Amino acid sequence: MRCKIYILLAIALIGSADRVLAQTQKDLTRSNWYFGDRSGLEFGENSVSILTNSAMTQLEGVATISDSKGDLLFYTNGQVIYDADHRPMLNGTGLRGNVSASQGAVIVKLPGSENMYYVFSTGAVELGIIDVYYSVVDMARNDGKGDVIPDQKNILIYSGSSEKCAAVY
Repeated sequence: MRCKIYILLAIALIGSADRVLAQTQKDLTRSNWYFGDRSGLEFGENSVSILTNSAMTQLEGVATISDSKGDLLFYTNGQVIYDADHRPMLNGTGLRGNVSASQGAVIVKLPGSENMYYVFSTGAVELGIIDVYYSVVDMARNDGKGDVIPDQKNILIYSGSSEKCAAVY
């Protein structure tokens, strides 16, 4: 028991040695968060603003991505991808995620690309077997508002997963 306490204490001390970098000016791609019932947050250099312009109603897993300047690019609930104007993105409806998936959407920039993004989505436990899919967004299309590439939409990656997605840089 005492060993566990020392391990937890060591982890806490190491973790507090540097500040957490969730929303900082070092990475503005995470400046905007959209979630809940048409809600959101915008993280500024020294402030947080409440956003009420979301088109999405979602109680569980969502994902949002901004550009390197902190300007919103798009967000998703795993079923619909919304552009920066809060409208469904071109070809951005009909994703095979599920609004009940607890962590059912993740956005990852395609390595080496300035305009391409992967959107990963999962099903939910209620559906039985949970599949994981990806779709590709090209932000250079549709006058910079983005487009889900039709032949790269709902590509099955894995069947029999959980309803959780995560990505690490």
